[in-house]
Amino acid sequence: MSDKKTNESQKTSDIASEPHLLAREEKTETKKKQPLIRIILILLVPVLFVRFIAQERADIYEGTLKASHFVRLTSPAAGILKVISGKRGDAAIEREALAKIENVDFKRSAEEANLRLETLSHDLISLTGQESLLEKDSARKLILFENGAIGKADFERAQHGLNEIKQVKSLKEKEVSFAHDDLELANSKVQSLTVKMPFLGILLSSPDEKLGTFLKEGELLFEVADPESFYVEVQVEEKEITKIAVGDPALIYFKSAGGQSFGGEVASIHPSFQEQVEKVFKVKNMIVCEIKLFSLPKDARYGMKAEVRIKVRRLAYSTPEMGKAVQEKDRLQKAGDSLNAVLQAAEELKKREVKQ
Repeated sequence: MSDKKTNESQKTSDIASEPHLLAREEKTETKKKQPLIRIILILLVPVLFVRFIAQERADIYEGTLKASHFVRLTSPAAGILKVISGKRGDAAIEREALAKIENVDFKRSAEEANLRLETLSHDLISLTGQESLLEKDSARKLILFENGAIGKADFERAQHGLNEIKQVKSLKEKEVSFAHDDLELANSKVQSLTVKMPFLGILLSSPDEKLGTFLKEGELLFEVADPESFYVEVQVEEKEITKIAVGDPALIYFKSAGGQSFGGEVASIHPSFQEQVEKVFKVKNMIVCEIKLFSLPKDARYGMKAEVRIKVRRLAYSTPEMGKAVQEKDRLQKAGDSLNAVLQAAEELKKREVKQ
């Protein structure tokens, strides 16, 4: 023990007396630590890189406000816009009248059809009265003929007159039926000039400036939508879609809303592709994402442009092939782990058999 202490003290005194020996020993210790430091750095760099790339961030996309339940109401016929019952931003129930249009031709046709029906109906009533009188006269002459008071010719003339009036009445009844159909058609055209709300929703636009003016058939009057069906459509490149998933939070900035943000989330990702031509001979595959809105701007209109910021936590592969390669590597790794588990189980079973 004393010899060991003596050697250590001798070594210390040698190093103290010769400083270059101390430097050499420190250098040797540093060289021993370098491989360990390199291993730690090799292990930490990928982790730090992935952590830096995959940390939560907001990717910015251009979006368009749309609605799955959206209708453009147009003028059913040419005419003058007489009444507007709804204005932009108003809520309306189903079949509520929003506007009335006046068409002179439709109105005149309905009046003429009504007059013709009244005339034919009056004629039919007159023929019905004549038929009743002739039936009574024919019955009376039958009795006289059977008693020999009148001749056969007189009886046959009375019967012939009754048959003729019956035929005329039958034709008149058909004319009245046709006139009634014509009147219903004319009235339906007049009624179609009342523009009604097709479902429960809100008015996104109204033709206030067109009140009292002449409209062409098919001219736009209202844009209506179900507020619950609004969403923002975003097109994402195929190579970036791997970092977006349903449920990711989003912030939507409408350009017409003065920079105000509206919350939302990714509601669906359509599997279908849309080709977008960027430059000559360059086509990008775009995937459509729907962003659900938690609230709407007051002046929301179908087709409004927006800036959409989707918060993501996933890596995006530079190409679809890279994504597939990573998935294949994970699959092989899982298969290798399964094989190792089987081999370990077989080894344990073999050991048990040897012990037995």
